Amino acid sequence: MWYETDTVPQKEWRKVQIGEGIHGGIGPRGFGDLDNDGDMDIVRGNHWYENLDGKGGSWETHADLIPTGGNRPDKYGLALKSWVVDLDNDGDLDIIEAEADTRDGRIFWFENIANAHQWKFHAISANETGQDFHSLAVADFDSDGDLDIFSGGGPLSTNEIEMYIWENKSPDGTLWVAHTLMSGKMCHEAVAADVDGDGDIDICTKPWNGDDLHLFLENKLIARKP
Repeated sequence: MWYETDTVPQKEWRKVQIGEGIHGGIGPRGFGDLDNDGDMDIVRGNHWYENLDGKGGSWETHADLIPTGGNRPDKYGLALKSWVVDLDNDGDLDIIEAEADTRDGRIFWFENIANAHQWKFHAISANETGQDFHSLAVADFDSDGDLDIFSGGGPLSTNEIEMYIWENKSPDGTLWVAHTLMSGKMCHEAVAADVDGDGDIDICTKPWNGDDLHLFLENKLIARKP
């Protein structure tokens, strides 16, 4: 759902229902103009919602974001982290997703074909990881001009918890190399930004319940200058 208010935010807000929710919702960045019609659409994991009137008042549900092998609902039902970006550099927006709150999560993306009328699934991680990927951050971590992906294991992981960077090795997002950043530390809702102001992208993580360390992972790459 989304909420609208006038110029006085203390007044009552109007709620507009979009569709049914799932655990994990639309985060971290599950929105964009998927069908190239000039308005904002929304992704909630296995569905995307088309903004029909361009004003957010009328929505159509498209239930066609299903990875090869199907989704993997677990303890809290279906949970997916979504990020909308033009990953293959063809001028339209694609969808990157991480499977969260599951014992064997994957990272994958859906290629936007024909203005969201068709989607093509692409695997990024291994099919079996033993990780609960309750984090998704997309950025140019190696400063080479394309987008890479970060995620790490959360509390439902069955293997030793690990944090990964998937390095994007091709302009069209079809070749990836996994790098293990850290093992043994839980990762939950991590975020990425240039924390220390040196021109490259760092990562901050937190645990699920506060009993473990909050971590700042400093990117030691020297930012490449144009």
